[in-house]
Amino acid sequence: MSHGHDETPEQIEHIFKCYCETGLTLAALAVVRRGGAATAAEACDNIATFTAGIMITDEKKLAREMDDLTRQGYLEQKDGRYHITPAGKNLMFTMLKQWNKYVDAMNNLWGCYYGA
Repeated sequence: MSHGHDETPEQIEHIFKCYCETGLTLAALAVVRRGGAATAAEACDNIATFTAGIMITDEKKLAREMDDLTRQGYLEQKDGRYHITPAGKNLMFTMLKQWNKYVDAMNNLWGCYYGA
């Protein structure tokens, strides 16, 4: 009987792909907001730092995400640095609130795993 410990890293990545993509969006907004402004390289380093190394991202992938957020109006670029917009701050707040709800809900599922 498997207890979820036999999955390969690729299987885990596939299962949690949507969470990883959402997490990247949230992390990009958060580190730009916290730093006031950032380049993609600085944001990449700060994500690793602020998440205690748990979330490591590829700088090119992060730059694409930040460019997408810029096109959507959540970030803006000035002098090669990204800045968060009021819409970006609102999105970040909304995402954090929802993320916390999901984390709480997922934590409650441990009772199902242990049969409680």
